[in-house]
Amino acid sequence: MKEVNNIQLEWENILMKQMQAFDQLSDQNISESLYASLIEKLNSNQIPSKVYFKDGVPKCYGYLLPSADSSDRILCSIGFESEDEALIEMGKKILEWFIEVGKSQEKLLILDGVFNGAFFEETVQQYGFSVANRVKLICDLETIIENLSEKIEHVHSDGLLLNVDEVDIEELCTAEENAYSDSPDRFLLIRNRGKNVTLQVILKGIYGKPLNAASGVIYSSSVEGMIIVTDGSVEIFKNSTPLIVDIFVAPEYKRKGIGSKLMLYAAKKLRILGHDQVQLWVNKDSQAYNFYNSIGFFYEGEDDLLSYLDFRL
Repeated sequence: MKEVNNIQLEWENILMKQMQAFDQLSDQNISESLYASLIEKLNSNQIPSKVYFKDGVPKCYGYLLPSADSSDRILCSIGFESEDEALIEMGKKILEWFIEVGKSQEKLLILDGVFNGAFFEETVQQYGFSVANRVKLICDLETIIENLSEKIEHVHSDGLLLNVDEVDIEELCTAEENAYSDSPDRFLLIRNRGKNVTLQVILKGIYGKPLNAASGVIYSSSVEGMIIVTDGSVEIFKNSTPLIVDIFVAPEYKRKGIGSKLMLYAAKKLRILGHDQVQLWVNKDSQAYNFYNSIGFFYEGEDDLLSYLDFRL
């Protein structure tokens, strides 16, 4: 088995099976456009990579892709030609390389799936990676409004609904940090020198153009909760459907219906804007998943099994 690092290769051929699998799964021939930027970076050695060859054929590969939008994380990928003991050992070497880079750069490592390597998932966890099983849910706005309208009568809040820009961003970031303290999605918060800066990055358009009319903060003596909705334009599928990119309730205001009030507010505003549906991503292991199901959200068909290690300060 021969290891090749950072030399010019024809990555179109190496990733061909992965691209074909994506097109079959999505029932659309869009992988060529989606992978174009990645392949260009790999072909020109703009990002580091490792490929293991046997008899001149690539059998196992890995690469590191720094996030263009969040400087605190690195996206990693591993692919296998087949389940083979020698390849598994190569995969371990690639994992160790990922970990070495993440640790030295103090970054969040996100392993975005392992292509053709379900057999390798247990090995990934043995190396200390945690797993987040994220799925995309979608719901008709009318369903949300119908299911939540009665509940809102019982909401215990004297808070005012404010625009996001009417509340101090630092206070919002602190409230968000506290709200995610016991969430399995805490690792997704974007950090700069250890400080939560997720909202600043979201408002700059990392997840699509923010729809300010459908976003808001419930505020009384402090932040009770917040919801931010974007146009969904960064999504691969359903990219014309609004996307809830952040919704949280401050710990001291939980179980008082604040989340329902925020969701109903956003749904009504989106309907006025002419939309029919709204979508979101959620961790299946979180309490929020059950809440979304209870108000009518259902599985849209996309999911993303993420493994991650956090070396950030």
